[in-house]
Formats: sequence, structure tokens, C-alpha cells
Amino acid sequence: MLHCAHCGGANDDGSRFCMDCGKPLASTTYTVLPAVRPSAPFSSVIPPLDSRATSRSGAQPALRAVVPPTQVAPAPVAPPQRAQCQWCHASVDADLPFCGQCGRRIDATLTSVRTLVFSAERQETGLRVVVLDESGAVRQTYPVTKAEMSLGRGESDVRFPDDAFLSPLHARIVVRDGATYVRDLGSCNRTWVFITEPFTLADDDCVLLGSQILQFRQLGTPAPVLHDADGTRRLGSATPGADVAALAQLRADGSVRDVHHLVLGRSLMIGRDTGDWLFPYDLTMSGKHAEIREDAGRFIIRDVGSRNGVAIAVRGERRIAPGQRVLAGDVMLRVESV
Repeated sequence: MLHCAHCGGANDDGSRFCMDCGKPLASTTYTVLPAVRPSAPFSSVIPPLDSRATSRSGAQPALRAVVPPTQVAPAPVAPPQRAQCQWCHASVDADLPFCGQCGRRIDATLTSVRTLVFSAERQETGLRVVVLDESGAVRQTYPVTKAEMSLGRGESDVRFPDDAFLSPLHARIVVRDGATYVRDLGSCNRTWVFITEPFTLADDDCVLLGSQILQFRQLGTPAPVLHDADGTRRLGSATPGADVAALAQLRADGSVRDVHHLVLGRSLMIGRDTGDWLFPYDLTMSGKHAEIREDAGRFIIRDVGSRNGVAIAVRGERRIAPGQRVLAGDVMLRVESV
């Protein structure tokens, strides 16, 4: 057992974070010391009977054995109920508030490990799609029982008839060769996959940051420096460099509102109140939300710890990993391994 240096709680061997307080288990954990033994011999603590001592009557006193006090056996303790951390999927104690593997709070987001009822109709995909509420808690669960499962407002395998932002046949979850994909079916509002690592943008990719939809466009190679007919170099605005790409803010009708140009050798920070491109009116965007940096002519976007994440619109079909979030219409989904 490992003991936390902060709260003293006991943790399973191999845990990296305390399951009681969530803090990392460093090398300065508590060490269980051996039991302290008295320095004096037992005979000096309880002196032996003097063989010459006699009672008043002259009889030899009877020897009395030193018997330790009787201890009450503790009641049997039931084994802790096991559950699964929704973040790293490690098996954890359901009564503890933090995961011993990733250190995140799990008391409000546990997914109990339970045995499924056998069904000959169920295929062994080992996947399920869960619907999340605004706090990230699981609201509904749909087992993936076949190789392709459709989502939509109308006739589909999983229906959300009250979601006005969802197309009648919006998207499809596809299981193929041990991998899971999401396929957009030409929906009006697109299907979005939230990134979990830096993502390289391609021409015409759409990005969802807070409530803003930004479209990435490649502008081609930089134009040569212009000269007049007599060789005079032309003067222009002092910009950092030639524009090679651009981000366009899209309205609901698809028209462009604002454009921010991207150049080689510079990064772009996007946020509500800190960065190069600000959206102070969007309360769903974090203060510092995302960064786009240029690397050898490629533009890579990454989440910088935002509250609502960074999502990329699915163009055709995109592979998703277990635990990755998907937004379709106004429904937030997550694909999980069972």
C-alpha cells in the first residue's frame, strides 16, 4: 500500500494519484515503520513472583498467568464496489472521489461496471454511445449493436425528434476493422469531432470555437515583391509577411463576417479576452481558447485548456477514439468502450 504524503490516505500499489485527495503520489510518501518494542525485557515490566515470598498464613502464593486482554474480532468488511473512471477508464473504488491513475475527480461521473444481459441479437462491438448533458454527466446510453448506427431527428436508429438543429438523417456511427468512425450524411449544421491533440488544418476545414464557426482557407504561395516599370520598389502597409492562409468567421447563412489572415512564422491565439483575435461577446469561448501555429507551411490548431473544447467539422468520414466527444445538432455524444 502507498500512503499519501498530503492526507495520509492508503492507496493501491501502482497508483499515481491519491484516491482520497487527488494529489500526486510523490516519492515522499509515508513509510510504515516497524512496531516499536520495549527496550526493557518483559521480565522487568512484569516482575516474577519471589519464591521466598509467602502469604500471612505461611502458604506459598499461587502463580497467576499473565493473560492478554481479549480482542473483539472486527466485523467482516464487504469488498469495495468497483467502478470505471470516465477519463482514463481505470477500475476504481466507487466510494472514493479521485482516480488513482489519472487523479481526476470521479465521484459525480462514475460509470459502474456491470454485467450485460446476454442477447443473441447483440453483436460484440464492445461500444456504446452516451448522450451528455451540459455538465458532462451521462444522460442516455445507446449500445452499438450493429456495424452502422444512424443518428437524426427523423427515421434513424437513434432519434432526437425535439432537436431543431439536427437533420432528419444527420450522421452515422460506423464500426469497421476494429476502429470506430463517424460519417456526416450531408447535414445542415455539420457533425463535429472534438480534438484531443493538435490537429493539422486542411483547406476548407471548419473549426468550432465556443459558438464561433471559422473556415480555414489556403491562399497559395506568397506573391513576389512588386516593382514599378522603371524598377522602383512599391511601398505598402508594413505587414509581418505575405498572407498564405486565412480564417473566416461564418454567419448562420454561410456569409463571411470577419477574416483574420495567417502568415509564415507567426502563431495566432484566439480567445474571449486574451489573444490576437478576440470574441468578447461570446460567453461560450474561454479567455484563451485555442492557438494556431505555423510549422513548415502547415497550420496546426490546439486547445489551450478551454472549457468547451475545439471541434473540427467532419468531411466525409473521420475516425474517433473511445472517449472522444462528437457534436451533432445540439446533442453532445461520446463513444465509449464497454
